[in-house]
Amino acid sequence: MNDSDFQRPNDEWASPQTPVYEEAALATPALEELSLGGVLAWVTIFVVTVGMIALTAFSRAGEEKRTVATTGDLFPIQMQGRANVGQKALLESLAPGEDDEQKKDAEQKLDQSGDDDQSGDDDKDSDRKDDEEEEGGSAAPILPEQLNSGTYEQRLCYVILLNESSGPAEASKKLKALDDAAAEAKFETNEDQKKLRDIVGRLLEQQQDGNADTDHLTDAEKELIREKLGWIGKLALVPEGTSEKQAREKIVGQGSRTAIVMVVFAGVVAFALLAGFVAMCVFSVMFGLKKLSPMFQLRGSGMNIYAETFALWMLIFFVMPLVVGLGIRACGVELGESGEKLFSAGFFFGSLIVLAYPILRGISFKQLANDIGWKVKNGFVDTLLSPLTYVAGLPILIIGAFFAFLITMLSSGVGGEKEFGTSVAAGHPIQDMIATGSWFSILYVVMMACVAAPIVEETMFRGVLYRHLREFSGNWARWGSVAFSAVFNGVIFAAIHPQGVMAIPLLTALAVSFSLAREWRDSLVAPMAMHAINNGAITTLMVCMMI
Repeated sequence: MNDSDFQRPNDEWASPQTPVYEEAALATPALEELSLGGVLAWVTIFVVTVGMIALTAFSRAGEEKRTVATTGDLFPIQMQGRANVGQKALLESLAPGEDDEQKKDAEQKLDQSGDDDQSGDDDKDSDRKDDEEEEGGSAAPILPEQLNSGTYEQRLCYVILLNESSGPAEASKKLKALDDAAAEAKFETNEDQKKLRDIVGRLLEQQQDGNADTDHLTDAEKELIREKLGWIGKLALVPEGTSEKQAREKIVGQGSRTAIVMVVFAGVVAFALLAGFVAMCVFSVMFGLKKLSPMFQLRGSGMNIYAETFALWMLIFFVMPLVVGLGIRACGVELGESGEKLFSAGFFFGSLIVLAYPILRGISFKQLANDIGWKVKNGFVDTLLSPLTYVAGLPILIIGAFFAFLITMLSSGVGGEKEFGTSVAAGHPIQDMIATGSWFSILYVVMMACVAAPIVEETMFRGVLYRHLREFSGNWARWGSVAFSAVFNGVIFAAIHPQGVMAIPLLTALAVSFSLAREWRDSLVAPMAMHAINNGAITTLMVCMMI
């Protein structure tokens, strides 16, 4: 008995109707046993995976100790702030009875309150919020208190947003509470943080005195708050009532677009989840009735070679860039931002050189392409099916999201975050790149997330590793082998990503849906397209929210 006994005729590779699990039940190939090379390969895979988890955890532990925010750290509150301000503006534009005369009356009331004491200001703010609700429900959305945490800069952002929603009196109270919290925690602000606190404090004082303009700030102070606090810093310079109407309209318009994008995205996700449950049920029934059949077939050989290939890829993909990077720095060579990105992209695509290893071990390129799913015979059909298979896999993400939530709750109860430190919530480095607003960075992110990652990661995880795992468990019941291979493959896929431990369940669930598509179509076209759809949707959302 040899490999050819278990290879399907060419015309059967493309048929989704072939009852392959009946064939598998009648004639299971005599599978390989795990060799010494396979064992060493798994030791390597285990060490690299654990090393990546430890490296990510160590990096995040170091991040938690940081007390100066980056643009990426402020990304969540920037998005929440834009959405809140935009939602308020949209509600006001739709509110009945909101005309210029009412706005003038409100401004006159604010002018008359300029000489009132603090309690009078509080009453006036309360009356103003009640008036807004009566005039069509145009009061700003509630600002989550959870955002008033993390770095000193993030808390200043919260104060600025509170000024938009509740007025300068409430914002001044929160600023005073921030001073008290910093004193209690014995937190020492740096020079920039001191300047930012002074700028925000003076802005609020001027607004309480009826002056919403920023003439009292120097150009350097305005540039500092824009640079350090981003969009929210720009918002602070054009508060409600400012004479710079066009500048405020531009800032608020950006918030309105963000609010619209978030509402549309939420609607699309809700519809996709509903459609996903229906599609999953339909697929389950059709597979149960054998109207559809999985096309993946075992070979009975090559298992150890593919384990070794994947282990080599992990070394090249994760270890080599670190070694080469250290060597470049040791030589005193500065690559710059563009050079580092090109270096990263080169290693990403270049890592596929490991596919030469199976060929050197005697597997023909044609057989290699068949084994790992590099097939384009039904590529057009698989591409058309990929949106449907992606939607059908969305309900699986709910399971992953549940376990991610449990891990987050458990981790939040152990130790807690450092006061005025950065958040340790799951996040991706592309967040920083998109938050900078650089179009070169955004194009780089799109290329890596939507092109490079689907091609390289699907080739290695759903191609090489999935083939190895299915061959390893080939003597099991088919459903057991598929479940084991999909989940085990998914866990490793999730563990090597930089989002951290909290994101592992969600990424595992996503990878399982990719593996099921691979099992059904026996091709990487659908998994690659699904991966691109997922990354493209997230990247597009983040970019659209920043425009």
